[in-house]
Amino acid sequence: MRVHVPDPDYASSPRAQRNFVLAAKMVFGFLVVMWSVFLFDQLLGLQLVRFGLRPRDPAGLLGILTTPLLHSSLSHIGSNSLPLLVGGTTMLFLYP
Repeated sequence: MRVHVPDPDYASSPRAQRNFVLAAKMVFGFLVVMWSVFLFDQLLGLQLVRFGLRPRDPAGLLGILTTPLLHSSLSHIGSNSLPLLVGGTTMLFLYP
């Protein structure tokens, strides 16, 4: 097995650093939207989970778009935030 070692000249270049900051900002922005939707739902009691993905229901197909923003509890959104921040930043930075 061969492990790819990144070019140190590129990895420390200003362009790579800008790309990393951009990736982190994009994921952080998505997290802000996700938390805003959660807090908005909790404060106003809108029960937005009804717009989530529902199997075997054509109306539930809307959930394909809305499910990433909907969370049922504070522990649910809390346990998804850090992995999304790390994984999302890594994916956006490493994959062109």
